[in-house]
Amino acid sequence: MNSVPSLFLHKYSDYLLEQLDPHQGEDLQKVEDGFSLYREGMVQDLYVEKNFVMSSVFDGKKFDCLFHTHLFSLNTCNCNQRLCQHMMASFFAMYSETGNAETWINEWKLHHNFEDKAIPKTVVSNSKKAETDLYKQWIDLTDHLFEKEILSNKSMPPYLLNLHGLVLLKKLMNHYDAGYEFRKLFQIVVNVRLLERLLDWFISSRYSYQEIEDMCKQLVEAIQTNIETETNHLPNPLPFSYDPICQKLRGNVRELLFLQGAFDHVVLQIYRLLWQNLFHQKKLRKEELAFAEKTAAKSDTKSSWRVAYSFQLLISGQVNDAVAVIESSGPEHSIYILDYMDYFAKKNDWNSVKRLAPSFVQHVKTYMEQADNPWRFINYVDSIFEQVSEHTLSFDLQEQVLVEMLPYSRKRLANFYFERKKYKRMLEFIQVSGFWEPDREQLRLIQKEAPECLLPYYHREVMKAIERKNRKSYKEAVRYLKKLRTIYKKLNKKTTWEYYLENLLEDTKRLRAFQEECQRGKLVHVENEAIRS
Repeated sequence: MNSVPSLFLHKYSDYLLEQLDPHQGEDLQKVEDGFSLYREGMVQDLYVEKNFVMSSVFDGKKFDCLFHTHLFSLNTCNCNQRLCQHMMASFFAMYSETGNAETWINEWKLHHNFEDKAIPKTVVSNSKKAETDLYKQWIDLTDHLFEKEILSNKSMPPYLLNLHGLVLLKKLMNHYDAGYEFRKLFQIVVNVRLLERLLDWFISSRYSYQEIEDMCKQLVEAIQTNIETETNHLPNPLPFSYDPICQKLRGNVRELLFLQGAFDHVVLQIYRLLWQNLFHQKKLRKEELAFAEKTAAKSDTKSSWRVAYSFQLLISGQVNDAVAVIESSGPEHSIYILDYMDYFAKKNDWNSVKRLAPSFVQHVKTYMEQADNPWRFINYVDSIFEQVSEHTLSFDLQEQVLVEMLPYSRKRLANFYFERKKYKRMLEFIQVSGFWEPDREQLRLIQKEAPECLLPYYHREVMKAIERKNRKSYKEAVRYLKKLRTIYKKLNKKTTWEYYLENLLEDTKRLRAFQEECQRGKLVHVENEAIRS
């Protein structure tokens, strides 16, 4: 890194002291986030060129900052903010060449007579006590907003709860008081807590669970999406500073399962996601396995804790036991075997995926009947089984599951046969199902690679068109006949073609319009007796 001009640093430091006010939450957040980015080594490619200083900052993606050494109003960042955390991170990286960034922050606060009483010192504190207190602040914040926005209106119907809840959720997601390091974890915690409070509200509500699920679906799905998004973007490996918070969060996640009623499937998806991607500590997993086993033993077969216990067995490596627990809980819980397959697929453990597949196929028809959107369900199932086929070079399971999902999977099954070059089976299936026609490109390819497979198909199409007995259908029949003629010639079966056509014309001699279309299509010659008679 080239040396940054000391005069520029001095003047820019004074400029920031005046431009940023720690009493303004937005300014304070920029400084804290910038310091966190700098401390985590996210500032790279810092260099000087003539009157400019340039830097790159990694904050989820790469951001480029440009500083003018004299005209600070020309400073830019491609995040499109006039002064942002990326610029602050770059400044701290430059300032650390000759000074101390923490000292600068303290001087900045003293400059504005700022005291840290109202806002937690999350920037420089790493003690377990501070992190535990931080967790309590997040829970208290969520509870305060929930009581203010929701519980204050005791007679709120579910459709209004959905609207107010979405507003509350937006406030929580925009409330960043934890600094850059804890931002994603903060968002997971407040979403889990909000869901916990909602489930408790649902249990005490006078409305049925079905009414609640119908009217509050948007809110709960938004919570689930937030948790999935933030969990999938957690740092890897997780910082040790997360451990005390995860220890506390585990209790709230457990509570979700005890509040069984509405949205049970969503709750179990969140439970699985967090234990798969956030709670990695061996001690926590061992404790949770013992707790889940004990709780499941006391519960009935429909309890969510039976599924939770099964999943804990799965992530501890006891795959056969996990499946046994799921299957003993009834067919309604066997749907989670698909999630287990997805779990192993992400680990590229295709043998385990294949081992689980037959158990899922056995119950898939039941899931199809319960699915809100069968086509979306088919796409998800097929995507997993397609990966199994590709990685194990065994396609039987994919065919089995598509057959079980009929009639919704008709088009996908036909395409499956086409992709496997099982053209005869594809055309037979299309003919039997009577639902879907192959496209021109598929027919062209089959005619090129296996023309004999098309003979039964086109023969049936000719007869179906003739049976409709109108001029338009007769023209359609002639088009199919021409395709048959081409195929017979390609197969060196010209005599067979002539015999077939002669008999067809004889059988349809009373259908004068069809006979005329055959003449117009030049399928017959004048010497043909059937035409002359």
